[in-house]
Amino acid sequence: MIARLTLAALRVILRLYPARFRDRFADDVMQSVAAELQRAGETGTLASLGAAVRALADAIGGVVPERRGSRTRRNPFSGIAGDVRDAVRSLSHARTFTGVSIAVLALGIGAGTTIFSVVDAVLRGLPFDRHDRIASVLEFNPKRNVSSTMPPRVSTR
Repeated sequence: MIARLTLAALRVILRLYPARFRDRFADDVMQSVAAELQRAGETGTLASLGAAVRALADAIGGVVPERRGSRTRRNPFSGIAGDVRDAVRSLSHARTFTGVSIAVLALGIGAGTTIFSVVDAVLRGLPFDRHDRIASVLEFNPKRNVSSTMPPRVSTR
């Protein structure tokens, strides 16, 4: 008796949900609540009544958020503000993790930038025309223990 009344009331409450929600989840909700009521009914009338009250309270409690959510789903960026708010709240509760994460990110970004700058400078070459033709001549005389370097010259070939 309690199960039948609860399922009938649940059908009425589900009519308050948006059609998109009902099409996707109404059958699953009904089956889940029916199974829960059956399990509770095996325990006793009081457990069955408690399960019925919980199921109806959950269904009623979800109507407003689901209706509000169905209107904002048209804008794909509407959830970003809530996600950022949740992220800030989570990170503020775990301050050590946040500090370590920020330090690791800073070191990683700094190291990546440094490596890119060095590789870019090496691959770009010298700021001269025909820099691949620059040569340096080294003179070494072991008898006199003299060495000298002539300044680099650009070949004309």
